[in-house]
Amino acid sequence: MIQRFFSNVEIVISNTQGAREPIYFMDWKVLEVSAWGPTMGTAPMIVYVSSYNMTTKIQITADPNMGFKLEDFIDKLNNNVDELIAKYKS
Repeated sequence: MIQRFFSNVEIVISNTQGAREPIYFMDWKVLEVSAWGPTMGTAPMIVYVSSYNMTTKIQITADPNMGFKLEDFIDKLNNNVDELIAKYKS
C-alpha cells in the first residue's frame, strides 16, 4: 500500500507552523527540530522546511543517483533565499 501511494507522489506540502517560543522536554530546552524520511519511488529528494522558536531550517535528504548535482540545487536554493531576505528587508 505504501509503495502504491508513493509511486505517483511528486510533492507534499504542509503549512503547519512550528512553536514560536522554546519548548521543553523533560525539563531540557529543545534547541532545534529536525526531520528525516527515506527517498523512494519517484521522489529522489526530500526537502524539509521547518520553523521553531522564530527560526527556519531547511534540510535535504537526497538519493545520490537522482540525476543532477545536489550542490547545484543547494546553490540555487541559497540564492533564492538571499533574494527573498533582501526583498523582505526592503
